[in-house]
Amino acid sequence: MFLVYKGNGVIIVEFYGGLGNQMLQYAFYKALKEKYPLTKIKVDITRCTAHYGFELPKIFDIKLDVVTKWEYIKLGKMILLFNSNGFIQKILNSIICSFIKYKQNKLIYMRDENFFNFNSKYFNLDTKSNYYLSSCWFTEGYFNHIKEMLLLDFQIPESTYNSSVLKGITNSESVSVHLRRGDYINTEYDVLTIDYYKKAIDYINSKVNSPLFFIFSNDIEYAENAFNFLQNKVIVSENQGQNSYKDIFFMSKCKHNINANSSFSFWGAYLNCNKNKIVIAPNIYLRSREDYPTCTGWVIIDCKNNYPEVKVI
Repeated sequence: MFLVYKGNGVIIVEFYGGLGNQMLQYAFYKALKEKYPLTKIKVDITRCTAHYGFELPKIFDIKLDVVTKWEYIKLGKMILLFNSNGFIQKILNSIICSFIKYKQNKLIYMRDENFFNFNSKYFNLDTKSNYYLSSCWFTEGYFNHIKEMLLLDFQIPESTYNSSVLKGITNSESVSVHLRRGDYINTEYDVLTIDYYKKAIDYINSKVNSPLFFIFSNDIEYAENAFNFLQNKVIVSENQGQNSYKDIFFMSKCKHNINANSSFSFWGAYLNCNKNKIVIAPNIYLRSREDYPTCTGWVIIDCKNNYPEVKVI
């Protein structure tokens, strides 16, 4: 006998993209679990194919409730149970899906393209209905109220503390500078120039005594050339490939942060617990839109008008 969800509904949160995006989606998932404690909150990780796949449980000591194929079918979603192209398997898929496709269990799909803007409707859902929610949830409005929980969840293993670079970060007026290239080149994300970073560095120099800039990038050779004008710097090259996740932790330990248009550096700055931190971010994320996720107190540099404006949000 096939079981059907009764009473409280189910909320499925889609996960996709790299580590920074997955952390945003986890934060939203965690916030939903706090808001709807009696509701099943599930995650769909089938689209976590970018970069190094589904990274969260590999890096952090966290567990997620992943939706299964059977649960999808019980919610009326047409999904293949059998991966074979054989005739018998096709017939079985068709019979099973038709037999248990109950209308009352239909999934309500909600994809939010305005992922930099908080929308309260996701915290006012009908808990008797079933939802599939897809977005980046790229604003602190969705999860700032559970920040203390996230600080605990997003801890890196203690073995990372042995780094000599981390000791330098701790013992200086450190400033992280995140330069993202690689997968950004010739895409709609390729929007920042070295002029943005020069403007940000000038601002830091005007506010901080003896800053030491720690450069993080997925293109070390380019970073070395791009920042050759800067004397007081350290190029952090030890965290590459599958160890690149450690850069988020290193950036969070810096006193101040200069962000790229990236969820990766967003988390480095957001998890920074320095009460007097200065966080600088661009006002654009994609070529097609003029906005960027910001947090209270962050300094925003206008990248659309030759960098003339610096403002604190």
